[in-house]
Amino acid sequence: MKQIKSILLASVAISTLSFVGCKDESMFNTDGEGRLVIKTAIDSNVDYESRAYTEEELGNSCVIYLSSDKGLIRKFKGIEEVPGEIWLSSGHYVAEAWAGDSVSASFDSKFFKAYQPFEINTGETTNVNLTCKIANVLAAVKYDASVAEVLHDYTMTVGHKRGELTFEGDDTRVGYFMMPSKEKNLTWKLNGTDAQGNPFEKTGTIENVKPATQYTLNVRYSSGTTAEVGGALIEVVVDETEVVVRQEIQITAAPQIKGYNFDINEPQYCEAGKVGRKSVFIAAVGQLSSAIVSSSKFMSTGVPAASFNVFDLSEAAKNDIEAAGINWKYEYDTEADVSTLKINFEESYTNSLPEGEYSVSFNAVDAAGKQKNATLNIVISSASVVANEVERANVWATHATISGTRLKNDATNESFSYRKQGDENWTTVAATISGNAMTAELSGLTPNTTYEFVAACEGFTSAVVRTFTTEAVYTIPNAGFEQWSTASSGALIPGAGGTATFWDSGNHGSITLNKNVTSSDSSVKHSGSYSVKLQSQFVGIGIIGKFAAGNIFAGQYGETSGTNATLYFGRTYNSTRPAKLCGYVYYTPGTVDYACDYISKGDTDQGQIYIALSDKGSSYKLDSSTNTFFNKNDVNILAYGEKTFTATTGSASNMVRFEIPLDYRALNRIPTHIIIVASASRYGDYFAGSSSSVMYLDDLELIYE
Repeated sequence: MKQIKSILLASVAISTLSFVGCKDESMFNTDGEGRLVIKTAIDSNVDYESRAYTEEELGNSCVIYLSSDKGLIRKFKGIEEVPGEIWLSSGHYVAEAWAGDSVSASFDSKFFKAYQPFEINTGETTNVNLTCKIANVLAAVKYDASVAEVLHDYTMTVGHKRGELTFEGDDTRVGYFMMPSKEKNLTWKLNGTDAQGNPFEKTGTIENVKPATQYTLNVRYSSGTTAEVGGALIEVVVDETEVVVRQEIQITAAPQIKGYNFDINEPQYCEAGKVGRKSVFIAAVGQLSSAIVSSSKFMSTGVPAASFNVFDLSEAAKNDIEAAGINWKYEYDTEADVSTLKINFEESYTNSLPEGEYSVSFNAVDAAGKQKNATLNIVISSASVVANEVERANVWATHATISGTRLKNDATNESFSYRKQGDENWTTVAATISGNAMTAELSGLTPNTTYEFVAACEGFTSAVVRTFTTEAVYTIPNAGFEQWSTASSGALIPGAGGTATFWDSGNHGSITLNKNVTSSDSSVKHSGSYSVKLQSQFVGIGIIGKFAAGNIFAGQYGETSGTNATLYFGRTYNSTRPAKLCGYVYYTPGTVDYACDYISKGDTDQGQIYIALSDKGSSYKLDSSTNTFFNKNDVNILAYGEKTFTATTGSASNMVRFEIPLDYRALNRIPTHIIIVASASRYGDYFAGSSSSVMYLDDLELIYE
């Protein structure tokens, strides 16, 4: 058996209590529900690491699914997204976990899966241990020392129809393969040069490969009368070994801090003398080692210390703090290995606070050294309504959502008044009321402009003035493709100065065979002097070469390796959120003469344009040699839209306008990168399409609504 280390991605669900709705005298809710605690272990091969997964990478990549007999009920992307409570009705469930990178063939990326059915019983804790077994098929190559005497410049290529890896010489790395659906075999090909300078090739198949299993191709030779290579017989013997765990390294989620019956991230607006009890819960995997509570107002409001650690107080100091109206209770569940700290600010303390703003900070540290910070903000006012701070994610280029709070139940005719900062006149809009929350949607705003607003009700206007600034409109550089230059390699560059600044293309690879698959064109255009022409074609000499799709993308070409290339999709921009991408297109598809799994010979080719907004913080590296392509479902893709052309669109004298609406998947996050990709052959990533497909593009524009 192949013994490897494992990484334990631990206790991603901190389910020690129901933060909202639990009985005040108890930390646990047992009213018809059961408690679920999940722990996820990831077996990771680190004996042959070429890329060591960091704790953050594993935590961010882990996706956990909870399903009942009726289907999917919960999905969590990343360890930090798992809430501090999972309470489920009694019944049968299934927990699944995925982590890592699902890549067809890679020396670096690995993928892990787990599947565990479980039962929830009323009033009981269910512990589910999800062990994410490696889902890859592993392959390695080992050469007998004497092989080098009869074979030179040898390589071993291992793979399947979706991807392959080449082991150069005595490469000791391990390759990781995700098998395509219904495919069970890996193929291998040994190439080299014999002692006489003649090419040598030997092929074979590893049948019925299994996940979590490593197949080592042992290459050796024996001298004798069988003349395969200079009187020597080259053999490839495959050893099959199971991947098993040898060691576990624990990774835990940080503690979580939440308010009881309120959102600790939102200010709590209250009337003087009517604040009531405020309770804060801190939950952690394992035991808490420290919980520091602090406020600059403590000393002036009767608390004998500006800061204190609930786990490091003398009995006398604890009694003094409790006498001021602050107390706490700590519980550790040994069975589930989770703990809860409940900190109460009693009415005797909160109702004595005069009008003003009070901030209480919490710093929690668990036994593993993970920490979390949170702040409780209490605003005590005699006002009837008050305007709230505006969250950045609620402000777009031409519209925004503003909010306020009703502080008195007898407030009526609630509204907001807003204006551009510096203007004299206000515009008033009615507020939508939900409980004590006031909201309003403002539209028709001017981009990159600061606005101010106040909350009001019958007979009262808040003195608190809030401001927000709308997003700026982003103009796509060289959107009309008027600027072109030539790189030192001879590749055409859509930009000035011979260096890609926003757009790039596959020309850097195709120019090695004296072809540019992307070029300017003056005969077809919507405006200006040029459009961009994307011409799919075979790039090579004779039968040596590959099909290349005419393409252009926001990003940068990396490097060429043989007939493969690395690309970097995405450019930084000013963090705005448009509604759609528009432009003009003329597309003529050809008949497919280079096929793949997704499109067959004889089919009509398809062109495609897509746009994505990402908060990944960097570009996406794509590598055709390992079938690492762009994944529109990546967790960092905040918005995505695409348009596929399946027939002739427009004409040389009449380019037609297209629109691609953006589907926003996360409204509470702000993008940092924009990705725009156009291809005359949709499946060009797989070297498939028609050598006669052509797409012309011009005058791209982001539309804001």
